[in-house]
Amino acid sequence: MTALLEEFRARGPFASHITCAKAFEMIAGIKQQLTQLKEDEATLRRGLAIFKIDLPPSKDIAKVEAVGPSTFYAVRCCSVAFNSNRQKNSKILQQQKEIKS
Repeated sequence: MTALLEEFRARGPFASHITCAKAFEMIAGIKQQLTQLKEDEATLRRGLAIFKIDLPPSKDIAKVEAVGPSTFYAVRCCSVAFNSNRQKNSKILQQQKEIKS
C-alpha cells in the first residue's frame, strides 16, 4: 500500500506538460488501484475476524485518500482553465481573421 502512495507522489499528474485528459486518466487509475486495495483489506479483515483478530484501518489508504481530493480539485481547475483559455484563444484567432479580411 505504501507503494501506491509513493507512486502517486512520484508519478501523479503534477507536471504542467501533462494534459487534462491524461491527468484524469492517471487519477482514474489511482482510484481503481485504491478501490482494489480497499476490497483486499476488507477481505483480509473478514478472514481475521474468524480468529477474533482486529485489523485497524490502513494508514496508507487514508493517506492516499487525503492527498486525492486536493489533486482532483487541481486537475479540475486545470481543465477549466484550459477550456477557458482555448475559448479565449479561439475568439482571438477569429478576431485576427476578421481583421485580416
